[in-house]
Amino acid sequence: MNFLKNIDAYLLRHFPSVWITRVHIFLPIGLSIVLLMYLFNVMGGWNPKESLPDGEGFIIFMVIPVLIYLVYWFIFQSRYNVLKSGGKVSILQEYLNLLLYASVFFVAYLFLMVIPLSNNQKMTFSVGYEEFKEDVNNLNLGNGIMDGYESISENSNGSYSFHESNFINFWGPYTEEVKDFTIEEKDVNLSRREVLMRIENYIQTYNKYTKSEINSSPEEILSERLDGQAVYGGSYEDEYYYDSWNTSVSSKINRLYEVHVGGGWRFDSDLWFWRITIGIVFWLALMVWIFKQMNLRHFVFGLIAICLTPLVVGILGAIFFMMVHTYDSGQYALNLVLFAYAVVGGLMIRGYLSDRLNQGAYVLTMFFHFWLILLPLFLYARIIAGRNSSYYYVSSSKIWGMEEEVFVYWVTFALGLISLLLFKPIYAKFRSLPMNK
Repeated sequence: MNFLKNIDAYLLRHFPSVWITRVHIFLPIGLSIVLLMYLFNVMGGWNPKESLPDGEGFIIFMVIPVLIYLVYWFIFQSRYNVLKSGGKVSILQEYLNLLLYASVFFVAYLFLMVIPLSNNQKMTFSVGYEEFKEDVNNLNLGNGIMDGYESISENSNGSYSFHESNFINFWGPYTEEVKDFTIEEKDVNLSRREVLMRIENYIQTYNKYTKSEINSSPEEILSERLDGQAVYGGSYEDEYYYDSWNTSVSSKINRLYEVHVGGGWRFDSDLWFWRITIGIVFWLALMVWIFKQMNLRHFVFGLIAICLTPLVVGILGAIFFMMVHTYDSGQYALNLVLFAYAVVGGLMIRGYLSDRLNQGAYVLTMFFHFWLILLPLFLYARIIAGRNSSYYYVSSSKIWGMEEEVFVYWVTFALGLISLLLFKPIYAKFRSLPMNK
C-alpha cells in the first residue's frame, strides 16, 4: 500500500498529466483481479468426463462488475484536469494518456474474457498433447470396428475384415498437423487378438471422455457386431444421436485439437475478433480523451447525443427504407449519413471561426470527433453499395498489398490516432473563446 502511495506522490510531483489518469491505481487493482480469476479457473482443472467448459455465460455475469469498475474510474479521474486548470500538455503526453485510457478499458475487457480465454489453458493442462495424440489414435484405430455403419466379417482363417475409418473429421481448415491425428482409411485384415485389443483401447479412451460409458466387454461387442446388432445405436454410439454438442466425445476431441494445434472457429482464435476488440478499446479511450477537453456540462449534452445517435439513425433509416423501398435505398441511406457528416462538420468549423463561444458548436465538435472514426467505414460501405448496384460484377482488390477490408480497418485506426493532432487545437480555441453575453 505504501508502494502505491509513493508512486502516486512521485507522479503527482513529476508527471501530473499522467497522475490525473489515476491509471497507476486502477491498473494494479484490475490486473490483480484478472490474475486471481485466471489462476482460480486454471487451478480448478477440467475433468474430460464433464461438459466442455463454457465461459460465455460468465461474460453476462461480469457485465455489472465491469461497469462499476469503469464508471468509478471514469468519475475518479475526471475530477482532475491539467488543461481545465490552465496547464499545458504536449501532444506526446496526450498520446501517452490515450494509451493509458486504453489500458484501463482493456483490463476491463479482460474481466469479461478471462474465464473463456483461460478455459483453453485449463483443458491443455488436463489433457497433454502427447496424451491427446494417443487418445485420438486409439479412437481412430477402433472406429472401423465400433462404428455401426461399417461392416465387419470373420474370414475362414479366423481373421476379421473391416474398413478402417477416422473417428471424426476435425473442424476448421485442413493443415499439416491433421495428418498426425488421422489414419489412412482402407480395408484391413486383423487377427482376433488385434481386433479385441483395438476395441479395448477404444473403450478405455472413449470412457475417459464421457459419463455414458461403454460397459460391454470387447468380446461382447465383437459378437454383437458380427451378428449385425447395434447398427444404429448402442452405448458406444450414443453420442452420435443423443449427446449435446458440449458433452459428446467428438466435440471434446475437436476442442482439444483446437487448443493444442490451433485452427477452428472459436472467437479468440479469429484475427478479426482481436482487431475489432482493439479498435473498440481505443475508441472508448478516445471518448475519455475528448471528455478531458470539454467542460462537464458541454460533455454531458454531447454524450447524450452520441448515445442517442444510433437509435435516431435506426428509426430514421427504418422510416426512410419503408418510404423508399427500392434496390438502391441502401445507397440513399448512406448518402444521407455522409450528408449529416458534412452538415455537422460545417457547423463545427463555423463555431471554430467565430470570435465568441458557440456552445452548440462546442458540443457538436465532440460529437463530430467521436463519430469521425467511423467515416471510412461509411465511405467504404457506400463504395460497396455502388458496386452491388452495377450490372457487372466488380471484385474486391488489394490496396498496398492488403485486402480492402484490412486497409479500411487500418485507415480507420490511423484516423483515430491522427484526430488528436487535428482536434487538440480546435478544443484549445473553444476553451479560449469568451462567452456570449
